Amino acid sequence: MRILALLLVLLGAASTASSAPLIEYDHQPLVLYSQDGDFNAQNPNSILAVEIFVPSWRWSPLNMVRIQTWGYGGGVSIAGTTVPAGGFDPIIALFEGPLGSPGKLLGGKDDGPCPPGNPDPSCWDAGMDWIGLPVGYYTVTLTAFANIPAGPNWSDGFTGHGTFVDMAGRQRTTHWALDVWEMFYIPEPLTLGTAGAGLLTLGLVRRRWRK
Repeated sequence: MRILALLLVLLGAASTASSAPLIEYDHQPLVLYSQDGDFNAQNPNSILAVEIFVPSWRWSPLNMVRIQTWGYGGGVSIAGTTVPAGGFDPIIALFEGPLGSPGKLLGGKDDGPCPPGNPDPSCWDAGMDWIGLPVGYYTVTLTAFANIPAGPNWSDGFTGHGTFVDMAGRQRTTHWALDVWEMFYIPEPLTLGTAGAGLLTLGLVRRRWRK
């Protein structure tokens, strides 16, 4: 009975692990996309649309996908590319489905948080985190402010109000830079060390019970 009680306690701890702090299981990010380029100077309503595939990892019950721009404030991308500051104010959005048939708009972001190491204190880069995205294909878009999605679905199109002049009235370049990467996490009580300690405790109790 004591062994059964201990096992139930361990299982109870596991069942509440999802509400515990998350820790990175692997510090090496999985890069899903990392590129920079320029929009047509005559078309501030250009749309960069990128297809990404979000995989699973068998040892990690939870993932986090990070979408980050670098063009406005500059910095060093996830791939190690140095991006100069001076690009336009970007907007990012995430849609369900592959590039050929995107569907529902999952969300979007205009300003912040700015990427690490960015030299521009007034940076208006965009970044957002998505935790627990299901395995599958998604479409990420990057546009110039204020060319935003016009509705909740890809078929609704975009508003077409893009500009290369920022909100402070400053003319910006047509340069953009976009990173998408995935990190894998496990709830803190379910780290391998904690799980190993739990199994060791169970083994010690079983040994003492047999004595």
